[in-house]
Amino acid sequence: MFTNATPVLDQLLVGQIIDQAAHEAATQKFEELALPREPFHTLGTGLFWLLENGILSAEALDELESLSAQEQEGASAVNAIRKQAVAELATHISAQQLASFDRQLWASMFPGPRWAWLTGGSVATLFAGWFFLAPDATPPCADKRVESALKSALVDVAFGDSSKPWFGAAKDRPNPLSARFTDIKEIGYIKAERSRGCSAMLTMDQTSVPMAFTVGPEHGSSEIIVRGGDRRMIEAKYGRANKDGTAPKLGAPIGKTQLAAAFSSGVEDFEKRTASVSTPALKEMDRRRGVDTGRKTIQSVEPLADCLAIEPGKKYTCRLQVQYIDRVLAVFGKSDMQVVQGDFDFVKQGEGWAMSDDFSRQYTDAIVRGRLGALKGDEAAQELEDIQKNRGKEAASADK
Repeated sequence: MFTNATPVLDQLLVGQIIDQAAHEAATQKFEELALPREPFHTLGTGLFWLLENGILSAEALDELESLSAQEQEGASAVNAIRKQAVAELATHISAQQLASFDRQLWASMFPGPRWAWLTGGSVATLFAGWFFLAPDATPPCADKRVESALKSALVDVAFGDSSKPWFGAAKDRPNPLSARFTDIKEIGYIKAERSRGCSAMLTMDQTSVPMAFTVGPEHGSSEIIVRGGDRRMIEAKYGRANKDGTAPKLGAPIGKTQLAAAFSSGVEDFEKRTASVSTPALKEMDRRRGVDTGRKTIQSVEPLADCLAIEPGKKYTCRLQVQYIDRVLAVFGKSDMQVVQGDFDFVKQGEGWAMSDDFSRQYTDAIVRGRLGALKGDEAAQELEDIQKNRGKEAASADK
């Protein structure tokens, strides 16, 4: 039983905003989530938490707003609490909206329900302040606390889905609280990172999409974060983990760290050489969407196998899966976070490694495949890669 003080919840009860049953349901939820205290500090954020956890309905909030508007200012202590709660809730919602992307710009570039972008890795919900875990206790994928965090993320994302105010007819609003997570599975566990890769089916508004996410501490902390991600990247990293939680060391003899460093450096050089007049406009688009304009193009690099020798000790070709930013795709209404696989050549350079002279062609081919895959699907991208490989073989034969 939750025995710690609940001053905000108690004030909501005194203000007749919630009843005793809702108060008890909230404290029970605190206990289920192993919360050390109330996860909110104001009446408005308390209302928001009660709403997203299904304890208070949107209709009840509509009624609260109506009651607080009808009664005269200062008519009673109860109504003063109501007015304060409504004002704080409106402030909190406005802050959520301002922290999100510009709604009109989002609507033009990312059509469709905004919650679906969770599967693109744009949402992370930090458990800090919600619960803390022992150093060796990363929760399983299907843990109720994990699902609660994912639902909280959906609520945050849903604010950009409509230009309508939060208060209004319930049928006009998205209802992320109705989200269901089914077929939850663990893809793999990496013991050294204490992190799990997970997959699930997300259903909301009669639409179902596959999704993937990770559960684990952030930067070695005991605070657990649940982060949506690209399923291909999560499967590439966690799906190859051994049963004992160790990760296979792929990419030999160069190694993942040097492969990632050389690839990222190669992309930076490529971008400096090929920067176009549209580059500032694309970064301005990032700024308007509230995205860091200085973010790196290459987000992560995963070797999919060991490298094959072209010239032993000097030159290797390596199969990689790369997660990268493609701002151009945002113009076409697609997520700018993309994933592509490809074969890239690396050459020995002093004590380290660098991309070969063929990198510009290999990288450009990969970007084209990534864009085709985003617009037409993975099968179309694979067909294009086969064509690109045959073109390379024909060119090599012609040079002989």
